[in-house]
Amino acid sequence: LASDVARWRAEASAVADQARESERTSRERELRRLEKALADADTRARVLATEAKTLRDSRDDALATARVQAGTEARILRDELEAVSADLEGARRDLSAARAKEEALVSRLAEKEKATASAESSRSALNDLDKERIARANARIAELTASLGEVEDERFELRRALEAHVTALVEAKVDSAELAGTVAELRKEL
Repeated sequence: LASDVARWRAEASAVADQARESERTSRERELRRLEKALADADTRARVLATEAKTLRDSRDDALATARVQAGTEARILRDELEAVSADLEGARRDLSAARAKEEALVSRLAEKEKATASAESSRSALNDLDKERIARANARIAELTASLGEVEDERFELRRALEAHVTALVEAKVDSAELAGTVAELRKEL
């Protein structure tokens, strides 16, 4: 009878050890899965943040380029207007040459006004295109910001789940250690 009890106890101990090992393996596997999911979420968050920064930088570059271009065109037009005015003053000093030159300047001024009107319409079209690009970039930034928020929420939930599994694993190891102590005491008694 004592040998049967010892054998039963040994079998019960083996079954308990096997169950604990199976549970520990399962928890560790789940822990690795959660850690991988957390790492994937972190990677996705970094990619989205980089993409958002690239879009913001692109938008800022487009704005700066548009400002510089508008300033340059205005300066060129002012310089041309000053040159025409200087030519007109010289023409007034010499009446006969002034009439011929005046006609040329009037013609040239009309061409400039036509070119200016054409440039204005082109600049307006470019500004509309730049505004459209900026609007698309802002929409993409808003979209990426929302995605980043979702990833942060998911990351928070994964972290909470990971902490719960780690706590459960620690508790299982403590229970296992306590059970191992109890089994050792029973063996001593037998």
